[in-house]
Amino acid sequence: KISKKDSALLWKNANRISRDASVHWQSILDDLKEGNQRFKDAATVQRPVEFTAHTAGQAPPAAILSCADSRVPPELIFNQDVGELFVVRVAGNIATSTQIGSLEFAVAKLGCSLIVVLGHTECGAVAAALGDDDSGIPGNLLPVLTGVRASFSGGETMDDAIRSNVKHTCDELLRQSPVLQAAVDDGSLGVVGGVYDLATGNVDFIE
Repeated sequence: KISKKDSALLWKNANRISRDASVHWQSILDDLKEGNQRFKDAATVQRPVEFTAHTAGQAPPAAILSCADSRVPPELIFNQDVGELFVVRVAGNIATSTQIGSLEFAVAKLGCSLIVVLGHTECGAVAAALGDDDSGIPGNLLPVLTGVRASFSGGETMDDAIRSNVKHTCDELLRQSPVLQAAVDDGSLGVVGGVYDLATGNVDFIE
């Protein structure tokens, strides 16, 4: 098993896509906030007809770990064009090895400077995790609920549980990944949470 020190060294020596070092992750987050405002104002940009400019490669500034809910499309919510977001989706926006590995690739190889863990109101995975009867739940869904339940301390409301789950996932990304933690430590990566409101279109960031 690779040590935390060796993993951090690999991060430093990774063949990372070149990006303007003056572009801090906070400015990328500000751009997502402005995009969310455009989305709420219905002032969205025209979707590109052709994506040929991106065939040679990708260098998205931000990665989104979001719930797989069909009502939560990150590119639309943040009013971003193709090539701007590296999106990883899973029910309950939890952090398991496949999600973490995908985000490590986005940061170490593609140059992402920001990770947003995006939960949302009325999340079915969180609602199921709050329940105490798993008898009717398919077996392969249970690990998802277990991942969500790991964020609970007991007695949460639905809204509190959604926010706790987002915060827990942010913590788990850094706890389980020396690669991501090293990037945060050297200031090249920001990890923030957010909750998308299905009713208003607003993303409430948890920084």
